[in-house]
Amino acid sequence: MINVLEGSWLAVYVKHNMEDRVFAGLRERNYEAFLPTYVSRRRWSDRFVSLRQPLFPGYVFCRWASLNDKRIVEIPGVIRLVGAGRQPLPIHEREIASVRRIVESGVLSMPWRLLQIGEIVRVVTGPLSGLEGTLVATDRGHRFVVSISLLQRGVAVHVRPDQLVSCRRFREISEQLPLENHS
Repeated sequence: MINVLEGSWLAVYVKHNMEDRVFAGLRERNYEAFLPTYVSRRRWSDRFVSLRQPLFPGYVFCRWASLNDKRIVEIPGVIRLVGAGRQPLPIHEREIASVRRIVESGVLSMPWRLLQIGEIVRVVTGPLSGLEGTLVATDRGHRFVVSISLLQRGVAVHVRPDQLVSCRRFREISEQLPLENHS
């Protein structure tokens, strides 16, 4: 039987701060592995430091080979292969090649949450923190809109993408918190 995943890139979901360890484990087992990183400048009390951080925290990528997939999930720090149920799903080669090109170019890059136009979002920082609204696109970029449905009117404000989180994601995080923290 032909393995349809043969040669495909897969995402490996890993425990918090275990990306480097899983990457090394994949390489030791002769998998082609990819851990895209970026340099983050952090201020410590007396100086700035540059830290290498994963571009996709919690994920390492590897190219599937005819090796037993159990060898991947047995690596310390691996939670599971990303997919549908027990079936790993491939990542398009073009997407991995694009990320690899960005990383290898040395241009300034950073992780970015992908928010969809029309998605309900929550502002998580700044003077509007806690508000929920809709993400919309305009000719000048993205806007956060709070609506009065009855009037079919709204108020749009410019908010930086790093100030927003998907309400769906926000609710997932909230559900993991102890009950006394729920609002």
